[in-house]
Amino acid sequence: MIGNTGGYNGGGTDSEVDWITYAPVYGKDAQDLYDDAVAGRQPGARPPYQASTDPHLPGGGELWKHARLLASGDFSQTGHSDLLVIWTDGETTLYPGDAQGGFKPERQLLPKNDLWKNTGSITGGDFTGSNQFDLMVRWNDGEVTLYPDVSSNGLKHDGTQMAKNSTWKDATQISAGRYNADTYVTDLMVRWTDGELTLYTNVSSGTFGQEHKLRNPDPVWKDATLLTSGQFSGHHKWDLMIRWVDGEVDTYVGTTTTALGTEHRILDKNHLWADNANVISTGNYTPNDLTDDLLIRWSDGETTMYKDSPADHLGTEQTLVTR
Repeated sequence: MIGNTGGYNGGGTDSEVDWITYAPVYGKDAQDLYDDAVAGRQPGARPPYQASTDPHLPGGGELWKHARLLASGDFSQTGHSDLLVIWTDGETTLYPGDAQGGFKPERQLLPKNDLWKNTGSITGGDFTGSNQFDLMVRWNDGEVTLYPDVSSNGLKHDGTQMAKNSTWKDATQISAGRYNADTYVTDLMVRWTDGELTLYTNVSSGTFGQEHKLRNPDPVWKDATLLTSGQFSGHHKWDLMIRWVDGEVDTYVGTTTTALGTEHRILDKNHLWADNANVISTGNYTPNDLTDDLLIRWSDGETTMYKDSPADHLGTEQTLVTR
């Protein structure tokens, strides 16, 4: 439940099935009240960002095998990341972070539906500059849509269209970051099917801003199968992380509009990450206030967070979903 309605006969009768009933989407106040009720405490008794007693996400590996796409971002305006999940049946859910590496109760943004089964790649960024993250969706048909201020607005089907052409079908991986921007997460890294790597800066509602080609079409970069962005070096500007098809993981520190940054090896090629690391996302889930917590959804549904990951190795491993 994401809102409530009222009115005559609860909003209509069987003979008035064509009536449309509107309701505001519940916000943080309603979610906090719900959390207090579940925990059996007086409203407002929980201090802001108190750690969850259980850092796990609900459900087990069999369920999370169906977590098809992940996006991290400050969707709830808490200063820390929340986890947005698109499932194989089109359902879309949000797991608000508690700033301690755990999560608050799930919020459903969309019930299962056929439309959202067609999402090809997603990323979270503050493209509208509101201090609340937006969701960028690249659909399988090449359309790109921006959904602003996701937590308060929900996921309306009439988001801002960014592109509608076959070219963006070839945008295999997209990842928002702050490679050039000073304040908001308004840059977009794109890896294309031919191995080209492009950085778009000053992306906002309705425009991709300025385009910067970092790699020409390159067969080597066709093997950059998973891509994410974060503050792995601890700097204000973000870094690029790549999981290659053979399981190798590298960060590129100091990536700018003119060139990739210095390469740091996280993992040598290996079968575990090559065969089983299916979905990747990076967020700011822990108290260090850096976007350096790496989430991996594995092929068996197990989901892991590597907390406070620096540029040259993985951080402390925490299991969020057991297989």
